[in-house]
Amino acid sequence: MDIKDKLRLTNRSWAGDPCLPEDYPWDALTCNEAPNRRIITLDLSGSGLNGEIPASIANLNELTSLNLSNNQLTGPIPESFAHLTKLKSLDLSRNNLTGLVPSTLIDKNDSGVLLLSIFQNPSLLRPNSSEPTPKKSKKNMFIVVISVSATIVLLFAFAFVLIMKTRKINDKNRNSVSLNWEQRLRVALSVAQGLEYLHCGCEPPIIHRDIKTVNILLNEKLEAKVADFGLSRLGPTEDDTHIWTIAVGTPGYVDPEYNITNKLTDKSDVYSFGIVLLELISGQPAIILEEERLHIVHWVTPKIKTGDIVSVVDPRLQGEYDIN
Repeated sequence: MDIKDKLRLTNRSWAGDPCLPEDYPWDALTCNEAPNRRIITLDLSGSGLNGEIPASIANLNELTSLNLSNNQLTGPIPESFAHLTKLKSLDLSRNNLTGLVPSTLIDKNDSGVLLLSIFQNPSLLRPNSSEPTPKKSKKNMFIVVISVSATIVLLFAFAFVLIMKTRKINDKNRNSVSLNWEQRLRVALSVAQGLEYLHCGCEPPIIHRDIKTVNILLNEKLEAKVADFGLSRLGPTEDDTHIWTIAVGTPGYVDPEYNITNKLTDKSDVYSFGIVLLELISGQPAIILEEERLHIVHWVTPKIKTGDIVSVVDPRLQGEYDIN
């Protein structure tokens, strides 16, 4: 009754014995089956609770599970919770609790006796720490992400060396190979799907920053894949815990806006992908070597403005393409 009063649980029809009769138990809790029936679990998660956690909860000394998550509870975690010797799970996450987490609860969690969840309490502190718990957890998460990312980059670097050895035999036969229109569309679609995965399917998002034709690998079925080396993660975050993997980019493919603002966004990859599309359509390189070096965008712009599509499309397609 004290818990009901302190938490203002006016919507709970708690009256009489919480465990008996068995056909009419109180909601949000369960009792054991011993002759002397006692409450063993209490789940008030997402109940719109506010105010401080009642210390009288610690009088439920048979509790094995307590869930007060996803509320607006304030104040400290009661020290008396450490006396709940049978407690196996304590979830206080997603609240506005303050002060230090009782060291006894931390010790029980570290030893595996208690499963303690206290994340998303911005002002809650661990013992011997001046930093809120969520940020510390976030740093640990980023350390794991960075370590995994570094391993992936090393693996791709090794794969890149093997690929380049094979490619030297193939950049010789490149001029003699001409893809048809359907094959070029398949390459464009596959690269677009790869970028969509990097930008939208990864958390945090990843920017490739070196999209170019030589970084597109084709297998025997002409399915394309963007080579996964030279990656950069979007950042920095609010607490500057990201570590950057810097990719230089390639002249002719680098977003001119990035050169001006020095701000890396996913639009940089989209611009480079646009250059790759122009190469697929025209058969021209990003930098065209005629009387002087000419960027493919400057080469194609006047032709597009006059509607001269024929002079843009690769003549090796021999008219077998769809301008729609």
